[in-house]
Amino acid sequence: MKRSILAVTSQLPWPLNTGGHLRTFHVLRGLSEHFRVRLVAGSHSDAPNAYVSSEDLRTAFAARPARGGYMVGVSQQGSPAAFEFAPGSAPSGSLVVIQATQITGPQGDQRDAYRVIISSSVTSVAAHSRTATATGTASVYIVDAITGVRYSAFDQTTNFQVTVAADGSATVSTDSFTLSLPPGTSINHL
Repeated sequence: MKRSILAVTSQLPWPLNTGGHLRTFHVLRGLSEHFRVRLVAGSHSDAPNAYVSSEDLRTAFAARPARGGYMVGVSQQGSPAAFEFAPGSAPSGSLVVIQATQITGPQGDQRDAYRVIISSSVTSVAAHSRTATATGTASVYIVDAITGVRYSAFDQTTNFQVTVAADGSATVSTDSFTLSLPPGTSINHL
């Protein structure tokens, strides 16, 4: 089992369109050949809630070595999302999606909240015709956008499927929604 390293950066090294992003990405990729690398990046988020800007999707992005293949993606447009998956006899990886939503509060008032979807198990990771797909189950919970309080009455489990196309676009689907990530936000290296 690989030892773990926590890497802290001021921003996610994605997309790979600047020298700083390229350098950070390749350093982390090199480290990932010897260690399990967990990346935590600064938020630069307009989120009104410290929960979303500190514990959100940036903790899901982990570098993997190129040997054996992987699929990875991150997007902060619309609903922030991050995922990384690797195939094998026991497929592995993680998925995090955060969606702005509204819920009805205890007094019947509408409250801003975040729906947080985090993978709990990975069933399969495979590629076919230049398209990579990962499936599994995820936990879904709701947190108040202002206070960060978790509304456990809304906790549930859902199935998910992540599909990465040859152009780097991705689709994240659950039992209740579909999220599309634009071309260039994902990598299929399976």
